[in-house]
Amino acid sequence: MKPRHAAALALVGWYTMAPPIGDGNLVELNSPLSTWERLGTFDTERKCQEMLTTMKTHPLPDSLVRDTQRQSHDTTLSPEQYNVRLHASLCVAANDPRLKEK
Repeated sequence: MKPRHAAALALVGWYTMAPPIGDGNLVELNSPLSTWERLGTFDTERKCQEMLTTMKTHPLPDSLVRDTQRQSHDTTLSPEQYNVRLHASLCVAANDPRLKEK
């Protein structure tokens, strides 16, 4: 690999993405990636994956989910749907072409 290609790869950021919330306050697992919500931005894939693993292995208690949603004005998801959305979340490179599809 040429040094300039390695440098370009190193500059790619990473996003933690979560599927959108659709009709009936259900998580739309099959929606295009371009419609997913960005939950976080990271310098490396490793940092993104570490955060995602932490979020998935230490889920919030239902009461904290409700408090978090209330503070963010997002009261649409039940704790069960919140966890479905969390576990469907993934890390995606910022230059992934699926992010631009509409």
